[in-house]
Amino acid sequence: CGFPSVINDYMRNIQAEEQERVKPEFYERFIELVTKDALRQGKSDRTMQQVVSAIIKIFGSRSDFRGLAVEIEEPISHPTVIDYLRLMEDNFLVQVLYSYDFAKKRVRYKAMKKIYFTDSLIFHSFNSWLHGKDGYPYSEEFMLDEDKVSLLVEGVVCNHLARVKEVPIIKPADRFLWFYYDARKELDFVYQRENGEYLGIEVKYKPRVSFKDVAAINMPKLILSKKEFDAKGDIAIVPVYVFLCLLESSVKNL
Repeated sequence: CGFPSVINDYMRNIQAEEQERVKPEFYERFIELVTKDALRQGKSDRTMQQVVSAIIKIFGSRSDFRGLAVEIEEPISHPTVIDYLRLMEDNFLVQVLYSYDFAKKRVRYKAMKKIYFTDSLIFHSFNSWLHGKDGYPYSEEFMLDEDKVSLLVEGVVCNHLARVKEVPIIKPADRFLWFYYDARKELDFVYQRENGEYLGIEVKYKPRVSFKDVAAINMPKLILSKKEFDAKGDIAIVPVYVFLCLLESSVKNL
């Protein structure tokens, strides 16, 4: 979580040995702010809820805007879905990750995309809102599923990578951060360094990791593990917490 007030509350509750480490009002306040902002901009909080629900169903997976619209139970056009998604992007709630075409050296804006929540608190607030559950207990229940946790970690990595070089308006993240897929393989993240070279990054937040867990693409690659360190050829395995600690953030980033 990147919200200082929530982190402070969490630390206080640990010291006080409280069972509920994050108070319900933080989740409630967040949802209230999001829905009020949507209403101020002429949006429907019900439609917002449905779009959020659809994003949660597919987050971290390849999809397109039409596919996102299909996940919504009520008939909503995909231009409407895009409108709400852009609003969420502008409010730093989600990040849309585009794929990259190495042959043409350009972003594939019309191809499949991935959507990540920019912060774990944002995800858990939305998830508890959709299911009518208390935020912290429901987040603990969610965190018991290792595959779901891995998706959240992917989102955290995505957000941190974007902040390394991102300069709002002038240099958005889609100028240097993408993912890659073809008919046979996929790579979670492709990061372009200042010298133009590419770095492939695969998140495997699980107890055991193999060098085979990353797609065979001709570039240096990192596998971000739960605890393991290792290296072989152009592949390094590094714990995700170490990787994130070593990343710098753009001075222009908010």
